[in-house]
Amino acid sequence: MPKFTEEQQRAIDLEGENILVSAGAGSGKTAVLSERVLRKVMGGVPVNQLLILTFTKKAASEMKERIRKKLRKANLTHQLELLDSSFITTFDAYSMAIVKKYADNLNISSNLEVMDDVILSLKEDEIIDEIFKEYYDKKDINFYKFLDAFTFKDDKEIKTKIKKMVASLDLVLDLDDYLNSYLDNYYKEENLNGYLKEYLKLIMEKDNYLKKLINDFLGMIDDKYYNKVIDITSNYLASTDYSEIREGLSFKIPNLPKGSEEDVKNLKKEINNKQAELLELMVYPKEEDYITSLKNTYPYVSMLLEIIKKLRARIWEYKTKENAYTFLDIEKLAIKLVKEFEEVREELKNSYQEILIDEYQDTNDIQETFISYIAKNNVYMVGDIKQSIYRFRNANPMLFQEKYDNYKVHNGGTVIDLSKNFRSRKEVINTINDLFCHIMDQEIGGANYLDGHAMIFGNLTYENKAYVEDNCDMEILSYSTEDKEYETREKEAFLIASDIKKQIASKRLVFDKDKEILREVDYQDIAILLDRSTDFTLYKQIFEYLGIPITLWQSENAKAAYDLEIVKNLFLLGKKIYLHEFDTTFKLVYTSLARSFLYSMKDALIYHDLMDNNYQESKLYQDFKELVSDYEILSPITYFNKILEITDYTNKLTKIGTVATYRARIEYFYKMISNLEKKNKTLLEVTDYLESLCDTDLEVKLSLSKSDSNSVKVMTIHTSKGLEYPLCYFAGFSKKFNDSDNKETVFFDRNYGIVIPDIEKTCDLITKKLVVAKNRQEDISEKIRLFYVALTRAREKIIIVMPEQEEVKEVEDIVAKEERLNYHSFMDMMKSVLLKFSNNITNIKEIENISKDYLNRKGIVKEAKGEMKPLSFIDSNYRLEEEETLHFSKETVEKKTIKEIELMEYGSHIHELLERCDIENKVLPTNITLKEEKLLNDFLNQEFFKIHNNMKIYKEYEFFDYENNTRLHGKIDLLLVGNDNAIIVDYKLQNTQDRAYLKQLNGYKKVIEKKLSIPVTCYLYSIIDEKFIKVSMI
Repeated sequence: MPKFTEEQQRAIDLEGENILVSAGAGSGKTAVLSERVLRKVMGGVPVNQLLILTFTKKAASEMKERIRKKLRKANLTHQLELLDSSFITTFDAYSMAIVKKYADNLNISSNLEVMDDVILSLKEDEIIDEIFKEYYDKKDINFYKFLDAFTFKDDKEIKTKIKKMVASLDLVLDLDDYLNSYLDNYYKEENLNGYLKEYLKLIMEKDNYLKKLINDFLGMIDDKYYNKVIDITSNYLASTDYSEIREGLSFKIPNLPKGSEEDVKNLKKEINNKQAELLELMVYPKEEDYITSLKNTYPYVSMLLEIIKKLRARIWEYKTKENAYTFLDIEKLAIKLVKEFEEVREELKNSYQEILIDEYQDTNDIQETFISYIAKNNVYMVGDIKQSIYRFRNANPMLFQEKYDNYKVHNGGTVIDLSKNFRSRKEVINTINDLFCHIMDQEIGGANYLDGHAMIFGNLTYENKAYVEDNCDMEILSYSTEDKEYETREKEAFLIASDIKKQIASKRLVFDKDKEILREVDYQDIAILLDRSTDFTLYKQIFEYLGIPITLWQSENAKAAYDLEIVKNLFLLGKKIYLHEFDTTFKLVYTSLARSFLYSMKDALIYHDLMDNNYQESKLYQDFKELVSDYEILSPITYFNKILEITDYTNKLTKIGTVATYRARIEYFYKMISNLEKKNKTLLEVTDYLESLCDTDLEVKLSLSKSDSNSVKVMTIHTSKGLEYPLCYFAGFSKKFNDSDNKETVFFDRNYGIVIPDIEKTCDLITKKLVVAKNRQEDISEKIRLFYVALTRAREKIIIVMPEQEEVKEVEDIVAKEERLNYHSFMDMMKSVLLKFSNNITNIKEIENISKDYLNRKGIVKEAKGEMKPLSFIDSNYRLEEEETLHFSKETVEKKTIKEIELMEYGSHIHELLERCDIENKVLPTNITLKEEKLLNDFLNQEFFKIHNNMKIYKEYEFFDYENNTRLHGKIDLLLVGNDNAIIVDYKLQNTQDRAYLKQLNGYKKVIEKKLSIPVTCYLYSIIDEKFIKVSMI
């Protein structure tokens, strides 16, 4: 029996009330939980009278196996027999079991299934289209006003927003009641005044911080300049109420005297930024204007609610008919059972001697509600709020925090803190404590780190048996950013690789936990943790180039790889040939497959085949022509088997490497198509399904086995949770956090309801700004917790790789709230406390072995080049109604040489990649080469986008208009629309002086100015020169 600490033993033994075990990283919480189960079982509690819930199948399986081993070791044969029928499972699985068992109470079949996300999404699209058509047919005036307010290009965007809104609303309990009473409750004066009061509090917080900055600034400047600044800011500094503050904010601090210190310059810049933020909050002249603006949303929200109710009702009817529901539906049905049926509630209550919940910090509101109905002061919760990193899965860490605060004063239960860390060396623990005591508190982070959350060193083995002379303090490898030849990520990968080689060569000693001995470090002892997986391929290329074994640990998203696109196109090409639809889509699909590893046709040959209509003679076309002769009688799975056989798909996977991964995905697609066939989906319907799957934002996750080979492991921080390694490297700190959710204009928020813009003033309402402020605080809190999870993976040494930082601030206590709210990267977090760790910094003057030669290696590069990238065909070749329609595009109809064709294809290919870029969030397309990635990053980081960052972005904006009985048609590569101006951007390979382009842009300009009644500016973006060129129109 292992020896437990006094706190651990208390957590194992305590009975008679609700218990919350707050277990820090490495504190042995899983061992404590399983030991508690063993104690209960040995004390006579049948194991099937314990309900043990966790959040992943893997965690549930591991817990069951751990308990099985303990029961077997204790020779508890009868309990072992009960184990497999016990509920040691996930919330989802338990809810499903309960709903199936009591299905008759709900008047549903016990054979219910989990609804496929893509099928549901397709059905939602279909129903939304039906609902909109009904309104169109009725010529509903309120609907038309609604569309006029929320649509610009078409109604596609508002339909997508409604779908997202319904998904957010699904998290609300008693949703029907909520929606039916929404208008009455939301528009009460009391409720609207509550929003205003909260908003004014936000303004005052920003105001106080700005005034503090100005006073700090005044204390750092000379008398002469001081007098200038005080004259300009005195009215603002004396302001106390809304109108005075708003009026006083018109000041502009004069230019600094020559030779001013850097810290003074930086402070002036921060003052300017905070002044702009505050001005942006104070849109309306008077406080009451905010209430008026909220009231003005009534007709639009009323229309939205009407559509949402219809959509929900029809979707539920569809789910009931199919007897298939989402996991969220099933959890809600479980709540309905225990809420409305007393006999069910009492039976479940009396079935369990105790309810044990692992990783309690990841619980959501619906799961918490369900547990509250079946509990009887017998809930045992284990978790760590500092490791709550799953907000995107609707986890609510505040549930943990509320219980912690209440149970701490014995209100409803008891808290047991497990603060001793048995995972890491003292140096690692001290580093983590020193860092997080400055950046994590109750308000930002969710835990007052210094009050019961700091780790205590517990593994004394490191002090004696595992003592080493090596330096185990955190090390910060700092490199220069002056050399622009290499990207930041390249420098970091080479720097880490170089340091790993040194660690191996120096025969650094690490403690082997299994053998309980010191031994020389090996590659398998090392992990590299990154915030996201976008740089994984680069690390693989560089490490393989340097001869370092490496394994990438990442969640496989079948959509992220291009073989899903291939499978979709294999189905779509058959459909097009069967239906004799030889349109542009056919040509794009044909091109994708022809260029793929399945056929490997040259681009010039593909181009000529399509231009001269010779494609019917190609092997690709002939393969499919023969196959579709039986199209009407082929089942989906038979079709899939035949195309895999005809194309020799499996054997050709060797061309693109990592065969096991691709085969796993093919097996997934096979299972998916089989399931669709079981649901009586036809071949055409499966093809439509695959098209929609590629078009939606839904992820398709695959479970791939992770290698335990002797190699360096590269993983995301989320993937690393629950793992530990002797040496951990951390990189990618300069990457900006993703805040795309804050850019939504129409959405639902649990605190602030349905949020839409002020239609008349075309600006955000206070509810949107309150949501942004709330999300910002919650996002930063979670990022701080994510950083904590990352660093606590290290057992023996933390090594951080980051660029040199010239200006760092003193920090004595906790970093100011406003400064933490301005964290935009892990770099910002480190920079705010870096002075505390100045002795840990090693400045790297020259990175060893860094070279671009790694790009010339085959294998990985070959895989990247294998992606299908459809050619863009010249409009004039597919022009309809040519006599009646004026197309704004450059004429290109002359015969091309092979060299010209290749150049055109390159331009078209890059053009297509620019289309696929997420400009707002600076997210690149997947499966691109490093050269393409550099080109796209240069595009996204242009100063142009920083200047125009508040404008609405429309990519590939297609328009139709009429002028003098002539139909005008064109497609604008990029259209930016602001409140009082618009910008047109056209992508060109290089020849930006071509007058044909200017004529084309002039046509675009006239149409958009007519449509929007605002001035329009035109730019050309030169792909080769990598610059925006403003075009002057005559």
